[in-house]
Amino acid sequence: MMLEAGLLAELPDEARVVAGRFPFPSWTPTSTLGQGLEQVWAYDMKEVCLGTRPCVPRHDVPREQQHSYS
Repeated sequence: MMLEAGLLAELPDEARVVAGRFPFPSWTPTSTLGQGLEQVWAYDMKEVCLGTRPCVPRHDVPREQQHSYS
């Protein structure tokens, strides 16, 4: 859940998150491809934010609150 919260806080609406093997349980994917161990889920942040709260563009997040997820 920490990763989800961080991505929601930092990614702009135009971002897309792609997850392999493990989906984000509280997000609805925009699209999926494959099945089983080969399945991937794509999440467009604009769509994810509609179900949670308005997204905050990364440049609006104070630098001390920004994190790197790479």
